[in-house]
Amino acid sequence: MGPYIWPQFTTAESFTAGGAMEYPMLIMNDPTLPTGETEWFHATLGHEVAHDWYYGMIANDERRHPWLDEGFTQFLETDFTDSKFPRGAWRYRDKVTWAAPMRWYQRAEWGVLERHYARDEVPASTPADECVGYPQYGISAYDRGAVTFRSLKGAVGDERFRAFLAETYRRGVGRHFRPHDVYDAARATLGPDGDALIRPWIETTEVPDFALGGTKRERTDRGFRTTVTVRRKGGIVFPVPVEARFADGTRETKLVPTPERRNEIAFEHTSPLTNVELDPRHEIFDAYRLDNQGSLLPPMRVRPLLDVQTTDAMSVLVGPTLWHGEREGARLGVWVDGRYLQGREFPRGIRSFEGGLNVGARDRDVKWRLGYGRRVGWLGARGSARALVAKDVEFSRAEWTLSNQITGTGRLHPWRTWEIRGQYLDWDDANKRTLNAGASIRVETTGPRRRETVTLTGWHGFRTGRWSAGSRPSYDRASFEARQSLDLGARANFHVESRLFGGLAWRQIPAARLFGAAEATPLETLDRFYANARGPLRESEHWWAEGGGGLRGYVGRDIVGKRLLAGALEIRHDRWPVSLFVDAGRAKPTGGNPDSTNSATFADAGIGLHLFGVRLYAPLWVGTPERAEKPWEVRWVVAFDLPELRWR
Repeated sequence: MGPYIWPQFTTAESFTAGGAMEYPMLIMNDPTLPTGETEWFHATLGHEVAHDWYYGMIANDERRHPWLDEGFTQFLETDFTDSKFPRGAWRYRDKVTWAAPMRWYQRAEWGVLERHYARDEVPASTPADECVGYPQYGISAYDRGAVTFRSLKGAVGDERFRAFLAETYRRGVGRHFRPHDVYDAARATLGPDGDALIRPWIETTEVPDFALGGTKRERTDRGFRTTVTVRRKGGIVFPVPVEARFADGTRETKLVPTPERRNEIAFEHTSPLTNVELDPRHEIFDAYRLDNQGSLLPPMRVRPLLDVQTTDAMSVLVGPTLWHGEREGARLGVWVDGRYLQGREFPRGIRSFEGGLNVGARDRDVKWRLGYGRRVGWLGARGSARALVAKDVEFSRAEWTLSNQITGTGRLHPWRTWEIRGQYLDWDDANKRTLNAGASIRVETTGPRRRETVTLTGWHGFRTGRWSAGSRPSYDRASFEARQSLDLGARANFHVESRLFGGLAWRQIPAARLFGAAEATPLETLDRFYANARGPLRESEHWWAEGGGGLRGYVGRDIVGKRLLAGALEIRHDRWPVSLFVDAGRAKPTGGNPDSTNSATFADAGIGLHLFGVRLYAPLWVGTPERAEKPWEVRWVVAFDLPELRWR
């Protein structure tokens, strides 16, 4: 860029309330600066040092044009960090050797991609005080600049890019820099149209998006000629490298301009072309890189248990299924889970698949599942669709889910989530086959200190086989669930959670489809292999499968019915991992007889302990104890959620 002009430079450890801060000749790093699992300290130090060029020597209006200092600085931070840690910035890279290198640049790329697919972004030229929330400001001022200048470097080469940076220094050192100075520097060093390589990145929210459109091969007098089509799907016109690989092992790379939606480039060689790929060295930002190779299947990284996700390929995790049940004995198998661009906006990624296969050692019975999901833009910015088919020992099921999340600009509150789900269940109950179809809709509203969720579900089922006319057994089942979570107090550290559940079934409903007063039924937990009817957690009578009426003091008791109304209230404080809860409900009928007309009220109260994802509840009082029990007695149940075995 250019020489350091100030007489001294000082780095100090000082509380800044923001992690770090920069001034001409001085940078301050907060002693509480988070490091965690990444080389965050080194990246932050590089960022603040770079600020002594942009804006410490090349000044700008940081509020009106924040990208002029933060965009250049974020690029220099990523370039420095990735150079310092060529094996990635994850601190466990030497222990988990199979994981992909965590490129610091891809953090910036990931931020731009999330905002792009969520359709919640503003141009980098937006003044800081016009951004709605930090997510918008952080991406437009920092990350979009980083991907702009990295892509420019990839398109023009290191030498011409260094000349561009040197020209920005020459024009801006000791004075206030303006956007037109950047464009003028680009024209002076990159050619008359040099500013066109930068301006669309800064003044619009468009992104480059390329795809391999196909190849056409033909014989020539000198060997082979292959014409490669490059499709430009994005709004930014930008060159993209195309690498051709030939049968004799040689490679050739050409930079392809993309002024049209379909652009062609020809490769001539004495050997036939065997493979072609767009931007194999990841030099250019591309909104969707799974279509850059022209293969039938997308590129995948298959790794055991966990991996560092990249934007170059779908992250596919593989792991073992090891379980034991009283009836089935040991159950052994394998699961696989693939996701692309998984993040906060898209928890399952914009494209995903899943699968599993396991066998019971005792009965040799086989279970399997296959699923596929992807982002569906016409449902909404965060819209997604998912389909799943599965075969259990006694069940076959197929289900689909459509969902979308609608948020305020900049992901500010409130936001709403809706989900529509349908399911088909083929169930063999004691040699009586039942076909079931259901649908549910869930609506979630989230505010600054509150969250409400309402779920409505309906089912219809009937028995198959030969029955007399008009006597085929069938049933209908409907339920609703409403949840509310409130964050109270000056620091929002006092939490109140409430839940209301109601269910109604009629006609000849099978016993397994009745509503459970204490927890979800086995048929409602088919997606949790550890909560199946034969697993040791169910058999222990201390495992609580959250759902149904939610009466924690009645786990393990046969309290089911056609009608159920129940509620729960739980309070806790962030200072202590302890909660207080009370549950109450009324079921009709009780017991396992679906024709019973008895009604009863049930209630319990106790304390809970929340540690590391495990929830231990002790219902100390039960309103309707069993005959051998007392109302006041120590009881306990446990619930937990298996963590995601992946890291980003």
